[in-house]
Amino acid sequence: NVWCAAGKGTFGTEELVRGIESTSLKDIVNHRTLILPQLGAPGVAAPEVRKRTGFKVE
Repeated sequence: NVWCAAGKGTFGTEELVRGIESTSLKDIVNHRTLILPQLGAPGVAAPEVRKRTGFKVE
C-alpha cells in the first residue's frame, strides 16, 4: 500500500516526478493537479513536484 511505500522510501518526490516525466503526463491531461492518497503525503514534497513538473499536488 502507499503508506508502507512512503515509509519505505519507494513512493516519494523522485518517483512521482520520474513517473510524470516518463509518461509525458503534461501531454496527456489538460489539467495540472494531482490528487494523491493522504497516507502517501509524508514521502512527497509538493512544492518540489510543482517546481519540477508544473503539477500541483493535493
